[in-house]
Order: sequence, then structure tokens, then C-alpha cells
Amino acid sequence: MARNAPERPPARYSWRHFAELPIDPALAGAISAFVVYGYHGAGIRVIAQHAGLSVTGVYHHYASKELLLISILDLTMSDLVWRLDAAAREARERQLDPLSRFALVVEALALFHACRRDLAFIGASEMRSLPPAERRRIARIRVDVQRRLEAEITTCVHRDLAPAQDVAAAGRAISTMCTSICQWFRPAGPLTPEAVARDYSRYAVGLIGASVASL
Repeated sequence: MARNAPERPPARYSWRHFAELPIDPALAGAISAFVVYGYHGAGIRVIAQHAGLSVTGVYHHYASKELLLISILDLTMSDLVWRLDAAAREARERQLDPLSRFALVVEALALFHACRRDLAFIGASEMRSLPPAERRRIARIRVDVQRRLEAEITTCVHRDLAPAQDVAAAGRAISTMCTSICQWFRPAGPLTPEAVARDYSRYAVGLIGASVASL
């Protein structure tokens, strides 16, 4: 768990709601600096400037730039995973059919990448900068997210809601489609995060060969 990772919200807390994350100034500065300059381009002095702290102030919270990156990736995956859990729980509570449940999980994945653009961007671009042990740990969490998509698709296939297919390939295509949102989405653009997420959910349903009209 990240040093700044929020506690898992209660079950009633909506995965559609994106409040400001409770992070300290040093981590906020690192997020801002890494988005602009990349991990290797942002030194501690640059991070301190973005954080409004002295270099000593940054080191007071984090012993190294590496620990800042680890905390950012932990925060990213923690915030994503509880939202996917909440979306799946909502589907169960509403007794949705497997195709609608799959669509809801994809919507949650897409919405995260539209609303947490900076975290998602760093997560996608800086995995290679993690030390090997931490990279493997975060990679396992990402694989688990991928397996969730594959499990949802498999259920749709078994229930004859989608045709037989290469489930792993379909899951990769959908996750790649959703994770790319952080690279192009802008809040000032013509689409809201919610609209993008709903569109991508429908795209995913079509991608697995299911009928969007049945949702």
C-alpha cells in the first residue's frame, strides 16, 4: 500500500465520484513534475519547485525520488482497483446480466483514465523507471486488472452473449483502448469524462462481438 494511498472507501462511496486525493505536497509536486518532464528529467529541485517546498522539505517526506515514484504507482493502482471492485459490486447488487456487468467494469476503467489523467499517464509511461522488485509487484496488480476483463469476457462467451474468440487478445485491446484516454482527453474539450467512459464501454461491447442494443 502506498504511503499516500487513501483507505478503501466504504461500499456506498461511488466509483463515479473523483474527489481530490489526500496527498502531501511533495507527492503532488512529483506528480506535476513527472508529467511535464518525465521521471528522469525531473530532479529533486524541480520537484521541490512544483511542490512549493525546499529540497530539504521534499527529503523530509521521501528519502529519494525513487520512493516518490513508487508511492505514485501505488496510489494509482489503489485508486483504480477499488473503483473496479465497486463497479463489479454495483453490477451484482443491480443483478445485471454478464454483458451489462462487463460494460460497467469497462466504463469504470475508462472513467478512471479520463479523471485521473496525470496518475494514469505516469503509470503508463514510467513503469520502466521502477526498481525491478517494485516493477514486478506493480505489474502483478496490472495483470490482475487484465484478468478481470478476460474473466468478464469469458462469462459473456459462455452465456452466449458474445461469440467464441481469443479472450486474451480482446482483453488487451480493450485495456489498451482505455488506458490511452489519458494521452488525449482534456477536461476543456467537447466531451465529459462520463460521456467518454460510456462511449468506450459501448466500443468494448462491440469489440467482443456482442450487441450494444442489448444493454
